[in-house]
Amino acid sequence: MLAIGNSDVAEVELAKVAFGAGNFGFGLLMAASGLGLILGSFGASWATERFGTALTYGGSIALMSIGLGVTAVAPNVWVAAVFVVAFGLGNGVAVVVNSLLIQRGTPDHLRGRAFTLAMSLTYSAVFIGMLAGGFLSDAYGARWAWGIAAIVAGVAAVAAYGLARGIPMRPAHVDAEPLPIVSAATADPAEVGALHE
Repeated sequence: MLAIGNSDVAEVELAKVAFGAGNFGFGLLMAASGLGLILGSFGASWATERFGTALTYGGSIALMSIGLGVTAVAPNVWVAAVFVVAFGLGNGVAVVVNSLLIQRGTPDHLRGRAFTLAMSLTYSAVFIGMLAGGFLSDAYGARWAWGIAAIVAGVAAVAAYGLARGIPMRPAHVDAEPLPIVSAATADPAEVGALHE
């Protein structure tokens, strides 16, 4: 999320200054990222089933790193747009797998709190990344800001793979406890009490 915040802020300068592509170039990069997000979100389930949780999570963030890095050195906005699709693809998969990890790793009664904590940390990191992105793009240019974002995402990919290792592809099957259905209006109170015991 640090990398995403950084690259988001620098994207306008990347399109308009580094690539000289104006508003059209900026719109093209945003559309490319959105297309990748859609495709990644749809493909996350398939990738997780095929490659496992750890490899899919780490690999999706590694794909983001590659997309950011190649875009930083791309010769024009058209080449950049192809790799921004790859960046969005990795981002789309990572978002879905991140939620999957919370669902599988958190008991039911704590899941709401876990999602609240994860989202708070996520947007705090985006905030810090955006602050850094503004500084980096002003001081060194948008290409450097995207290059640094690529490095940050690369480190995150290694960490994501390491943290997700050992998490099963499918949650353990737990049989629900059968509950008797008894109408209190027709049942004998002694029988209802016995059922509750």
